[in-house]
Amino acid sequence: MSKKRVLVTGATGLLGANCVVEFLNQEFEVVAPIRNKSSFLIEEHPHLQVLEGNLCDRDFLRKALLGCQYVVHAAAETRQGFPSIEDYLPSNVQLTQILLEVSMERKVQRFIHVSTSNVFGYGSMENPGTEITPIRPPFSKSPYVQSKILAQQTVFSFQNEIEVITVHPTFMLGAYDQKPSSGRIILHGWGKKIIFHPTGGKNFLNASDAAKSIFHLFSLGKNGESYLLSGENLSYRSFFKKLLMIQNQKAWLIPIPQFFLILAGLVGTLLHRLGWKNEFSLANMKILGIRNFYSRQKVVETTKISFQPIEKGIQEAIEWFKENGKL
Repeated sequence: MSKKRVLVTGATGLLGANCVVEFLNQEFEVVAPIRNKSSFLIEEHPHLQVLEGNLCDRDFLRKALLGCQYVVHAAAETRQGFPSIEDYLPSNVQLTQILLEVSMERKVQRFIHVSTSNVFGYGSMENPGTEITPIRPPFSKSPYVQSKILAQQTVFSFQNEIEVITVHPTFMLGAYDQKPSSGRIILHGWGKKIIFHPTGGKNFLNASDAAKSIFHLFSLGKNGESYLLSGENLSYRSFFKKLLMIQNQKAWLIPIPQFFLILAGLVGTLLHRLGWKNEFSLANMKILGIRNFYSRQKVVETTKISFQPIEKGIQEAIEWFKENGKL
């Protein structure tokens, strides 16, 4: 009996790489289409096929999708330094459209698109945001989030032609964060005697738990549905306390007044208008001052998987950073 075959885009990123590992562990054949093989750090495996090419090239995608029953589309432009939604459209919307069209040609059974939790409204610790909570500022002002909303609409426009699901991970930590991306928060606090932190908070998720959820949603998820993938709701202060405990280290934790973040955001926005890309936009700085908390009730009820404490993701990230010269 032939193995099930899945194509995973974004396999050089944090979630994509963890999906590759998860599906290989589940004895799937995995196809990883990437731009440059030198950026792919997962070890060779007899059931892993790495293809180098342009994801926007339909002929390349037809080759990559040959024999695939499933697609995990995790490739996206996630950098926060772009001032306009137009900067995100080619990677986040147009590529999604192309991949869906070629997946239909190849008779793919189920397509899972990786979005972001922030297309939904956040909530409090007592009443966290869910899949039906309307988006709230400042995320509604984010060009990146706006592009992911358009991508989600594109995905659901295909639900009568191909089974589609969107997943919405929160802030992920774990191994294979080679940029690093979200793992920069660990590097920010690593070995420091003084740690400056924002006054807000967010939901922290193990990347391996996100990958496991995606695997189970291929069989248990419902066509046309969205699923928040969330871990622990924590203030930044609480997160850094966990990091210090793992390091067995002490440090001064000093909150950054929201006034200074807003000032940095105003300066960053001005620089954007002058053509200088940076991450200090007003929307991004406002985000650091809120506590954007989310629920995982729907995905747990659907998949029955157990989400591990965020210490697991922190430790996996630290070990990977050490092995790869990031620490």
